[in-house]
Amino acid sequence: MTTPLIRKTGSLEEASWDEALDFSVSRFKEIRDEHGGDGLAFSSSARCTNEENYLFQKLCRAGFINGMMHAILKNNWHDPEFIAERTEGFAELQAHLEKYPPEKASEICGIPPEEIERVARIYATSECSTIIYTLGITEHSHGVDNVKSIANLAMLTGQIGKRSSGVNPPCKSKL
Repeated sequence: MTTPLIRKTGSLEEASWDEALDFSVSRFKEIRDEHGGDGLAFSSSARCTNEENYLFQKLCRAGFINGMMHAILKNNWHDPEFIAERTEGFAELQAHLEKYPPEKASEICGIPPEEIERVARIYATSECSTIIYTLGITEHSHGVDNVKSIANLAMLTGQIGKRSSGVNPPCKSKL
């Protein structure tokens, strides 16, 4: 795309980049205001531009996930029974997470501490939560660590091994 297009009065019309960005931001705000933060979702992949992935990865950094896990433990939103029965190394993880209160995680990922806690609460206290990731999270120098972090998040909350939950990588389909 060399020129952005905006739908005006039913048809697409050329716009400046500033106009297109302003329009996108205003629409995101409208959707957020009408449907709440849960009304928005973003997807990233190895086929996106570096700029798109750079912006998206701020939401996926280990600092953010560690901050979420810290908040989950601090607020007792974790699943002690699941942890005791199905995991190992919990004490080590718990000690590691002490270094990542939401305030520290915020410094790393740029997401406000209150938002980290809010997302942690929603994820941990939902009846079922799932993490669906794409190649971008694995095709990185710390790809294995990224997957381990999201798996730890799922296990910490017992959001794995039940319907509509878990950690789900991309599948290879034969169309």
